[in-house]
Amino acid sequence: MSSEPKPDRLGGLQRTQGPPNVENEAPRAERRQLTVTFIDIVGSTPLSERIDPEEFFAIIRTYRDICDEQIRRYGGHIARMIGDGLLAFFGVPQAHENDPERAVRASLAIAAAIKEHKFLLSDGSFVRLGVRIGVNTGVVVVGSVPGEPPDRREVFGSTAHVAARLQGLASENGIVVGSSTYDLTRRTFSYVPLGRQALKGVEGPVEAWRAEALGSNESRFDRARRSPLAPMINRTSESALLAEMWQQTLAGSGQVGVISGEPGIGKSRLIRQFRSSLGASPRDVLSLQCSPFHINTPLAPEIERLIRATGIHETDNAELALAKLQSLLASAVTDLKQALRYYGAVLSIPACAGYEPADFGSPLERERAFQVFVDALVAASRKQPILGIVEDVQWMDPTTIELLVRVMARCPGERIMVLITHRDDYKADWLSSTAIRRVPLRKLAAHECEQMVAAVAGSDFVPRQITSQIVERTDGVPLFVEEFTRAVVDAGAVPPAAESPVPKLPEPLVPSSIHDSLMERLDRLGPAKRVAQIASVFGRRFDYEGIFNVFPDKSQTLPQALRALERAGIVYRSKEPQGEVFTFKHAMIQEVAYSSLLMEERRELHARVASWLLQEASIEESGQPAILGYHYARAGNIPEAIEAWLQAGKSALRRSATKEAVAHLREGLSLISKMPASPRRFEAEIGLQSNLAMAYTANAGWSDPNVYGPYSRALELCASHGTIREKATVLWGSTIAKLVNCELTKGLEHAENFVQRAEEWRNDEAALMAYTAAVIANFFLGRLQQASELAALVSARYNPREHGKLVQIYQHDPLIVSLVYSGHIEWLLGRPGRARECCVTARQLANEIGHPFMVAFASILGVADHWYEGDLAENLASVKRGLKVADEYGYPMYRVIGPLWATAALAARGPAPDVLEQLCGLLDKLPAENRCIQMPLYRILLATEFGRIGQMDRARNFAASAEALVKQTGECWAAPEIYRIHGSLLCRDPSRDDRAAMRLFKRSLASARKLGAVGWELRTAISIARLVSAGESASGRTEARDLLISTRAKFASAETSRDLREADDLARVLN
Repeated sequence: MSSEPKPDRLGGLQRTQGPPNVENEAPRAERRQLTVTFIDIVGSTPLSERIDPEEFFAIIRTYRDICDEQIRRYGGHIARMIGDGLLAFFGVPQAHENDPERAVRASLAIAAAIKEHKFLLSDGSFVRLGVRIGVNTGVVVVGSVPGEPPDRREVFGSTAHVAARLQGLASENGIVVGSSTYDLTRRTFSYVPLGRQALKGVEGPVEAWRAEALGSNESRFDRARRSPLAPMINRTSESALLAEMWQQTLAGSGQVGVISGEPGIGKSRLIRQFRSSLGASPRDVLSLQCSPFHINTPLAPEIERLIRATGIHETDNAELALAKLQSLLASAVTDLKQALRYYGAVLSIPACAGYEPADFGSPLERERAFQVFVDALVAASRKQPILGIVEDVQWMDPTTIELLVRVMARCPGERIMVLITHRDDYKADWLSSTAIRRVPLRKLAAHECEQMVAAVAGSDFVPRQITSQIVERTDGVPLFVEEFTRAVVDAGAVPPAAESPVPKLPEPLVPSSIHDSLMERLDRLGPAKRVAQIASVFGRRFDYEGIFNVFPDKSQTLPQALRALERAGIVYRSKEPQGEVFTFKHAMIQEVAYSSLLMEERRELHARVASWLLQEASIEESGQPAILGYHYARAGNIPEAIEAWLQAGKSALRRSATKEAVAHLREGLSLISKMPASPRRFEAEIGLQSNLAMAYTANAGWSDPNVYGPYSRALELCASHGTIREKATVLWGSTIAKLVNCELTKGLEHAENFVQRAEEWRNDEAALMAYTAAVIANFFLGRLQQASELAALVSARYNPREHGKLVQIYQHDPLIVSLVYSGHIEWLLGRPGRARECCVTARQLANEIGHPFMVAFASILGVADHWYEGDLAENLASVKRGLKVADEYGYPMYRVIGPLWATAALAARGPAPDVLEQLCGLLDKLPAENRCIQMPLYRILLATEFGRIGQMDRARNFAASAEALVKQTGECWAAPEIYRIHGSLLCRDPSRDDRAAMRLFKRSLASARKLGAVGWELRTAISIARLVSAGESASGRTEARDLLISTRAKFASAETSRDLREADDLARVLN
């Protein structure tokens, strides 16, 4: 008995014809996944020596016919014979979703047929042959060879060679498969591992397996699935409907449900989950799996089910097979003898003592058989409920359909529930009844796909950036998500958790487990397949104008082909302002189409696309530089690709799209090594590195460790290459990076060198950026007068018409930056009116220019006027405006430092303890405290507020750490205020230490006078006056008053501020 459906009295199996050549023109060479079968006769040489050549020829011809029958039956074709060796291909010119399975099925059938066949000789005797078979799956190039007939397609690549070598490992009538074939079919067949084998002419040992037989899994899903089973994501409503149907079935109202959806959407997975949900409740499950191999084999799914249920084997004789069938039916039917006649006929059990199979050639007998089958099912359902599962009815033979329709008609009054699955493109009148419950399955939403990626990856952490790429390329189809995730993990494309940045996934990356099913859809397109291949070069989306200009044939075939692609569900069309746009329905359909193109042809097509996109414009003027970079890179035009990626990065920076800028610039840098050393290469790298550093800065702040490498490399190159602008960009960025990293002395040296070089170049743009860098360096080091003079140079040389666009190059406007720092500098130098003017002007100018980075910068850092005056409401309002812009455009560093610049305002709004804990948490997100500019300021601000709410220990600790950081880093512009606040905290402490406080106040005074920071000096004089005003020492009060008056005199009489008003009030009190 056979383990597969066989020809029988119901009509016999139909031979599957080899797929026709779907194109009228000569087939083009293309890359494909192909399964190759190599068959060789055992002992053919001795046989050829023993018999006449003509007889040997006849044997070989019969042998070939047997092989050809089985190969064609499973959708392959014989490519050629090499002596008595035979090479067969599965997957060309027409791919099938299961070509590796087809190849192994054909191999098993060939081995069995050859083993059984008697090859007759002229003298009436016969010989038997044995064969060895090797099967291997891999990527090949399929194409015709010049000088050969155009329809003769050769295969290039190692796949066929490995198949031939695997054949050599097989025993007589044995089949050995390679690792790819095994991976794709291991659930369908039973295999014995042969371990790693050295093959002649193959580099390195290969894994091999011996195919034994078809496996026993009842459904295609079970055969294809991996272990462990991926979780089912969000089919709640569908599961609830099936549970409801089952309850109705238990109550005697049988149900029929149809689960539909595209391949891989989870139809079988839903059924499996439903079956699991039923637990141990009594039921019989009858599972039928339809097969593309038996579309015209009557009752093929039922034959396969009965073979599984009875345990009948191919080697069983009629009596044993009948006994097994009788054991199955005995408890299910009332008239066992009659049932055996019909079930035995279905199973092709030959007549034996006491048994004569029915003859289905008689319409009457056929009708009786159907009645027996249905009655047996109904009788069984009255003992316990039955769940019938019929999967993939798009492949069901007409006879089984006829039987199933009769079963469905009996369901309503019985305890029978039938669940049917089919693909979404299957339409059938027999499933049109309104009584049928419909369960269409939708694609997963993005967040559901993310859950599935995490579940499939298991212990392999998949970074969010890679997860996003997987979700984008799998289109919500669960099978695609599962297989693509496994492919990514197995390919080692997931970096270690600590690695940064996360790489882009390789393209194309289509798991071999789903490659053939997608290629099958393309192969069925006929001439439209060529259009799909060309369109794939554009990416997932393409417009009519684009493909019209690239398509070599401008005739009417293009519109027809596009309509064919739409009808086949390969693409869909939409109307957009730029015209008609076509989108591949699945990203992986596009990738399979693209991967089928030869690399040489891809380069040619990408070059044509780039040429069309550029037309008369230069790369710098192009409105789509990123797309140009993509096509130039794949066309192998490296210099133009690098230039395009650079322009794309600059364009993204101008739009404040910093993450996109990083991606574009990294693409350009990845190509630099492919250019020969030349001035053009070095200048391009300077541009890429400096802009990349600026993008990292805008995205994550100057403290981002990714900033320093690009600037260091660019600075190295600038020694002998680059334009003035490129050099200025690098010098600006590297100087600021040093300063923000608290390398203040080196930062000042860089700034002074920048100023010197800019003046040598006599270039206003470079000079403005150099002066601005020097303003910042001098400010942090407490060189306030020098900083003020440099800021004046910036204001004097800045021309809004000429320099208003520098922000698009440097990500900073020199005047806005200078004014923001001047807000502090002028206040410290005793000019609070000028400080207010600088801050207001900086915020106004930022809004006028409209560059989001500068708007956020001025709104958050440019609050000196509100800050020093204690205007908490305006301080907070301005910071909030900046944070809103930062959130909108993706500047995460401002989400950290922004609230710290409004510490007092946020604490006042309260509740202060909670707010301060949150602000302390922000400090942990900043770089190490000795490598983070402004850290002493942030700490003393927190010390002030902790002191205000009475948490004196924490307040003193923050103040002490701020003092230590001033000494460690040299960032001394706020040192006087840090000493003053620390002293004030000692005055508030329950164990008040006025002497220690006074020592800190005097230290503050000395520091302020050294810096020339009369703003700090006045604040300290006020604190001293407050301290002594509560005491009884007259001399102390006089000294404090004189200090106030003398310090006040350092301000112009017209100046006004909160501190000046308080100083005047205290001086009067102390008189």
